[in-house]
Amino acid sequence: MLVVAGMLFLSDEGALIGIGFVLRNVILTFIPMGRTKHEFYHKYRERKLSEKKKRSGDHCILFTGLLFTSVALILTIIWYVKFYN
Repeated sequence: MLVVAGMLFLSDEGALIGIGFVLRNVILTFIPMGRTKHEFYHKYRERKLSEKKKRSGDHCILFTGLLFTSVALILTIIWYVKFYN
């Protein structure tokens, strides 16, 4: 859950836009007349960021991940103290 929340955060900040740009250009290379649709990275990034809607409900995934992690740590400590010694 924590990893998913981190990936959603990175995606919202635009960190994965470059990967999409590269994949789009690779696909357009193999399509006939696909290079006529070429746009520069700066324009592509502006377009993607303007299309993106900010999500406000992603915090529940982070809190759920933190809750599961804290419960797992507590149960691990109890197991270690009670049964491992």
